[in-house]
Amino acid sequence: MKARDKGAVSALKAIVADVTYAVKSSDKPNEDASHEVVVTTIRKGIDKRRQAAEAYAPGTPGDHADNYATLNSEIALLASFLPVAPTPEAVQAIIDDIVASLPEEQRKNKSVTGVVIKGLWERLGDARALVDKKDAAKRVSDALKA
Repeated sequence: MKARDKGAVSALKAIVADVTYAVKSSDKPNEDASHEVVVTTIRKGIDKRRQAAEAYAPGTPGDHADNYATLNSEIALLASFLPVAPTPEAVQAIIDDIVASLPEEQRKNKSVTGVVIKGLWERLGDARALVDKKDAAKRVSDALKA
């Protein structure tokens, strides 16, 4: 803000407003924002900006190169605030380890999916907020089918 970069200030203010809205609309509006809420909100902000940037991409009707560049710089700025997520290979290795530790007859039971996902979240700890939940669920399902 001190550098007077209007684009960066605007993006950061928008994210702060989004985090505030997410907290106020939650079950506990008087508590501070959790790490997971902040990371999720930043990811959503990045996704919104990526979709908008696609509309302004070079070669699309109404070529707006300045808007495209601004959105890409905002994406880079917001991405710099995200912690480094575990690689998909690391997540898969944890899932494979958990599945391998289960008895053979238990692996065939579909209800064990929740046990594996719970074990994954426990092993990831704070990095849990950085993992795509849908991708993790698909990986667990695939690992149990194998």
